[in-house]
Amino acid sequence: MLYTDQFTFNTETCTLVTEASSLGLEPGKLFKSMMIQSSNTGLVASFLLFQTHRNTDGEVTHWEYLPTGPMKNLARVVVFND
Repeated sequence: MLYTDQFTFNTETCTLVTEASSLGLEPGKLFKSMMIQSSNTGLVASFLLFQTHRNTDGEVTHWEYLPTGPMKNLARVVVFND
């Protein structure tokens, strides 16, 4: 289980953002899905991998996850490959 305090919330885009190392992921590894629990409310939301983004050299820059159900306060999750 991941927690919202492991992420930074971008209020303009309603996006949770973090680096892979902050989640304990080894370089190049990723989650195909994730459950994130709100550190404030205890509510849990699930997300599925939507897209892997690569730079012009073909290296993974970040992964984008979308919620599995409708969420009014959170549009997506982005994990940067650091």
